[in-house]
Formats: sequence, C-alpha cells, structure tokens
Amino acid sequence: MVNKNNVTNIPINEEMNCSILEFKSNEKYKLGISFSINSFNNKVIKSSILNDNLEYNFDTIEHERMKAVKSFILEILTDLKDEKLIIDKNNRPIINKWTEYIKDFKDYGKESVETNELYKFLISNKGTFIKMLQDYNNRYLLLEDEKLSPNAISLHSKESELILKHIEDIILQEKNGASIAIIDSHELFKILSERLPNEFECYYVRLSEVLNDTKYNLEDKYINITSISGDKVSKYDYIIMLNNIHNYEEPETVICFLEKLLKKGGKLITSDFDKMNSMALLFGIFYNLNNLDIKNDVRNEFFYKREHILTIFQKIFTETKLNVIGEHHSYLLEGFCNYDYKKIITDISKDINLEMEDISILCNDIDVEQIMHICSCSAQLKKNELINKDEEFLTAYDHEKKLKEIWELNLKNTNLDLYNKNYFELGGDSLSATKLLIEINDAFNCNISMKDIFENLIFEDMLELINRLADSQESVIYGEI
Repeated sequence: MVNKNNVTNIPINEEMNCSILEFKSNEKYKLGISFSINSFNNKVIKSSILNDNLEYNFDTIEHERMKAVKSFILEILTDLKDEKLIIDKNNRPIINKWTEYIKDFKDYGKESVETNELYKFLISNKGTFIKMLQDYNNRYLLLEDEKLSPNAISLHSKESELILKHIEDIILQEKNGASIAIIDSHELFKILSERLPNEFECYYVRLSEVLNDTKYNLEDKYINITSISGDKVSKYDYIIMLNNIHNYEEPETVICFLEKLLKKGGKLITSDFDKMNSMALLFGIFYNLNNLDIKNDVRNEFFYKREHILTIFQKIFTETKLNVIGEHHSYLLEGFCNYDYKKIITDISKDINLEMEDISILCNDIDVEQIMHICSCSAQLKKNELINKDEEFLTAYDHEKKLKEIWELNLKNTNLDLYNKNYFELGGDSLSATKLLIEINDAFNCNISMKDIFENLIFEDMLELINRLADSQESVIYGEI
C-alpha cells in the first residue's frame, strides 16, 4: 500500500494548492494532479439579465406554453384510448405522469389554442409522439429531429433567447476574437457559428471524448476514476454549456474538468432551468424517467436546484456571477478561471521529465486516501523527481506487470486485454498451464500448485493469489528479522 509520503502538496498561490501523486495506467507511470481552491476567497456576484425593454412576463409565457402542452397531451391520451393503441410498458410512467398533470385541466376548447403556434407545431408532430409511446426504443426519433429534439426546443425558448443574446454581448467584448467550446449541443454550435464574426472560432466538443474513464485496482475490486489528459488543459477562452447540466449524474465532476479546459482569464458559462416546466414534462420526460418525482436538497425532479449548482461553482471558481431570469424560470452562471493550468502542467512535466499527456488531471475533490489505495506502483514523488524505492519485494504493480508478461508469453499474444479474462478462454491449454505454473513459481519465488492454477483461471484471481502469497512471505521474513 502506498503511504502518505507518495502525495506531495504544492502551493500554487494563496488561493490554490495542488496535490501530486503517482499511479499506474495502461502499464505506464503517470502523475495524477488534483487542484484545490480555498473557498473562503470565493465571491459571488448576483444580478439579473432581464431587459425591461423586452417586457417579458415569464409567468405569462409559461402559462401559454402549459395551456398548449396540456391541450396536446389531452388529445394524445384521448387518441390512445379511442383507438385502443398498445403502449410500451416502459412508457407507462410517462402516461401516469401526464394523466396526473392534466387531471385538473379544463379543456379550453379549440378556439383558445388554435392560434397558439406551439400547439399547432405539436399537433403537426403528433404521429412521432404516438410512435414513441408505442415503442420505448423510438425515443431516438426526437433526437434525430432538428426541430423536435429537447435541446433544440429549449434553445428556442424565450428564456434561452435572452441568455444567448447576453452570451453574444459578453463574447463580442473580445476585440481580437476568441476560441469558444460548445459542449454537447450541435444545435447551439450552429447558432453561435452563424451569429459570431469570423475571428471567433467555435468548436463543437463532446464531453465524452474529453474525459478519460480508467479502471484502477482497489484491493480486490476495480473502480473507475475520471480524468483529463494534461495536454488538453487551457485550450479555450469560453466554454458554453446551455440547458443540459441536469443530464449529468455528477455535475461537480463535469464543471471541475471544464474549468481546466479554460485559458487563464477564460469563462465557463452554463445555464439551466430552475424547476419543472411544461416543456420538460412533454419532451424531457422520455430521457429522465429515473429522476421522475425526485425532490430533495439537490434535485427538483429533472433539474438540479439553482443553489446546488451555484455551490459547486463556488467550490471550483474564485469568482462567480449568477444571472437570473424571472423568479423561478432559469439561470445563467459565469465562472472565471484565474489559473494558467497549461503553465502549471508544463512546469511539472519538465521537472519530472514526463510528457504532458502522461499527466492526468483529477477532479478537485478526489479522495486522496482512496487514490493512495489505488496507487499500485512503488515510486514516490520526492524533490520533483520520481525515485524508485529500494524495496526487496515486488510491488503490486510489478506483480501485475510480470504476470501479464507471463500470460502473454504462454498465450503467444502480446496485445491482450486481460481484465476479467479466463486463461483457457484466451487460448491456453493444459500444456501451457504447466509452463505457466513453473514460470510463476520462478518469477515470484513462490510454490503454487496446478490446483491453484485451475482454481484461479481469471487473471485478477491469479494476481490476488500471488499478492497474497507475497504478503505472507514478506511477513515471515520480517518476523524472522
């Protein structure tokens, strides 16, 4: 097990510290870096971006939307009943929620909604909703439709129009252009690419392609730790993510990593709705069934509470600006990046002679104690250099690496994914298993039997057996000393 000397804490300035630790990934030594900000220095600026000249009354706007949506849902449910259509059982919670939603709704009559543009738009797409209700797997029909997708619908709301105008005003203050990353919204990427002058470079960024999920061995099980590569930091002046932070199960991890992608002086701008609304119940419900009816300190059904996301911003940014639209409709948060992560990572990589891509940036509040369990190599960080410990016994990392080499040699294949694999299923036979036994006993100075081999044919099981024998052998020697 790695002790606390394997973690080095470095003060960057009075606001920030970073913890540096070494770990193993894909058979390579890597550095993991976790940054922490002194939260008592953080400040929040609160304001409203409501423009009085627009004279938007968002309660009235939502009432009109609700009327159109409830009229549409009533028509859908009536059609399903009259035509005796079979509903996919996976969609039953949607039907139940819609039925509850309109139970006190009085049919305003066709005259009250016929002139409503939203209602006319929904009626023209009624067939799509029927198909989705009949087959749960047809949910993709919404995502494929440029006008019907939840992202497109939310971006064309009055709230989002106001937010987009505010964002444009912020970005256009840059006299020499800027690099702008739009996260997980191709529709927003198209909108901003068309609206902004040519000197502003817009990039469509899929978060899943930026984050690395790597499995690490934690005692007798494997866990995932998310990171980004050191060569990806400080790439953008602005990062924009509108109306979709509620789609992530771990928003703090997402916001933490997005901040690392910002250049010094850059801004993360994110918005979302503050509470459930009619459009979410009509469109978003097909993708958020797990959060249906959840109300706690963090979530208000589909959406995270504004205070929860604001608290995350305060932990990660030293300065945050909160903009609100209406009393409880939507909000926009701006986080200001005060750090040159590229310089920090470059300096560290030079000091220890590692490439930037071999340095992994971990989430701010990563559990260092947990990381120390995960660390399975024998090196320690000391005086900005990786110095191998002078130990008599192989470390857990050495065990895994050596066993992998033995497996690959006997299986005559050097490009194998051994995680959770059975030796015989990978092509091994009784003869090669006998060779495997001899080579393991020689390499690890132990005495396992063929019975041990056959009872531990899974790679992790065999590795655990070897580690256990090594620990036992070490205890005997220290006892003799």
